[in-house]
Amino acid sequence: MFVLNPGPEVSTEWMLYFEHLVKQATALTATTNFNASKVQMFLEDRLPLRVEADFQRAYKELADTGMMPAPLALDSSDENFGAMRLSILGNNLKLVHAGEYADYLWDIPFPLFQDVCGEPTLASTLSSHKLFVADLSDYGELTDEAAKNSKYIPNVVGFFCNNIKKRQLLPLAITLVDSKLTYTKADSR
Repeated sequence: MFVLNPGPEVSTEWMLYFEHLVKQATALTATTNFNASKVQMFLEDRLPLRVEADFQRAYKELADTGMMPAPLALDSSDENFGAMRLSILGNNLKLVHAGEYADYLWDIPFPLFQDVCGEPTLASTLSSHKLFVADLSDYGELTDEAAKNSKYIPNVVGFFCNNIKKRQLLPLAITLVDSKLTYTKADSR
């Protein structure tokens, strides 16, 4: 029998991801629906719901009552994406050292280093130890051969900056390895 070693104790109150979770919990608390029991009774009155059309009709009628606010959109912001990399999704984040990934990093416009990383250049970002990589450049081999014409896993390399002033880990760029294209937030404008 093996004893589970959870690792060193770390105070969560100083962790960026913990701060992000607290902000999310606060926002979710503000969306509490005090009509929950009325909503339940409303839906129970429409039972049984047997086919998809029954569900659609019931929820359309429910929306018309005003008892349920419109659902909030999923937060797909750069800030949230970076924060998720600080959770279990970031298990492969590594610090980038000078000379590593140079072929991809030279494609990134210098003004983005200032905006995203808080540093004027790639060199200063590297020397300040603010640049991290999630290297998934070999994940394409996991593509299911039977479905490769309609669904595949791209080989990508993602770069993130620890912006100390903003206290956030922010996405800087993503490179599609097979096509050698690098995208940044400047490309979405």
